[in-house]
This record gives sequence, structure tokens and C-alpha cells, in this order.
Amino acid sequence: MKRSIFNTLLCVGFILSSCNQGNKNSLRIIEKDTTSKRDSDLKKDSLANKSKDKNNIVHFSPIKVDTIIGDIHISYLIRDNENIVSTTSFDDKGNVSTTSSADRSVFISLRKNNKNILLNKEIKKTDFISIIPRKEINKYKLSSFQITKVDNEGVIFFVNICVPDTDNCYALNLVVSNDGAFTVKQIDESMEE
Repeated sequence: MKRSIFNTLLCVGFILSSCNQGNKNSLRIIEKDTTSKRDSDLKKDSLANKSKDKNNIVHFSPIKVDTIIGDIHISYLIRDNENIVSTTSFDDKGNVSTTSSADRSVFISLRKNNKNILLNKEIKKTDFISIIPRKEINKYKLSSFQITKVDNEGVIFFVNICVPDTDNCYALNLVVSNDGAFTVKQIDESMEE
């Protein structure tokens, strides 16, 4: 009986996975992180993906995304870089604590019709100096990066650059055109509400 149920579930899984093969616009995450956890596990215990080194600096696990949408192959790796961002906070008793965390970079490659648009291009928070004031940028870190849209003009990524452990952020769209040119637009958060 157990074997029959297992075989039935295996067949259903195979059929469902093969149904999506014809959808060229589906997003497939090949490797989410180096620990190979499922997305649901990552969301439940995102704090488990961070660790502190001997200098008490918070580090996060790398995230790798590799997908094909339409005729564009998108691959990027988000990982810590050499920059450290420190924040100071006070508890309800007035005690001061400082938290230091590694900043992050994105290494991105794009191919369209087997032609390289970008090859392992590093994207850092300093690439957004036209929007984030130069005197403030060292307080921020690259917090998130994800694909938003792919169209005939290129690929649009959502980028969030934040002061660690706060909601003080710059929400941005990074548009990479089919010739590799970058355009950055700040998202008007009042329009989203």
C-alpha cells in the first residue's frame, strides 16, 4: 500500500513539473543559498542564515539565483563584501549597543540569445550615489535585490538599500537595458499605498 501511494505521488509530481516546461517565462531558482534550504525554511528562520565572526560582525549566507525568462538568462550572486556598516541603538534603559554587519554586493551576468549583456558585473551601494547622499551612504547596506520584470527593453531589478535593522531605506528600480546600460529610478512609495 505504501509503495502504491509513493508511486502515485511520484507520478503526480512528475506530471505537474512537466506541465511547466512550456512556460518560458517561469522563474526557476536553481540555488537559493549555500545551505540548500527551501524558500519556506529561509523565510521562517532568516536569522539562522546570519552569523557573527570573531570580530562580532554579522555575516549573511550568499544567495544565488540562476533563471531563464523568455530569451534572457539571468544569473546573480549576492554576497558579503569588504565594507562594514555599524549602527548604534539605545534600549529602554538608555544602554548603548553597536551592531556591525557586512555590506553586500551583487555579481550579475545577463545573456540574451547567447550573447553576453553583462558578465559578472559587481553592483554595490556606491553605484547608487546619484540617489543616496554621499555623506549618508556609509550608514546603508545593500539589503535586497530581486528580479521584478523582464520585457523587450531589458530586465528590471528591485534593489533595497537600508540602514541595517531599520526601515530607513531607499527602494530603487535598477533597469538593465539589452545593451547593458544601467538606469536607476527611486520608487515613489506614496504611489504604492
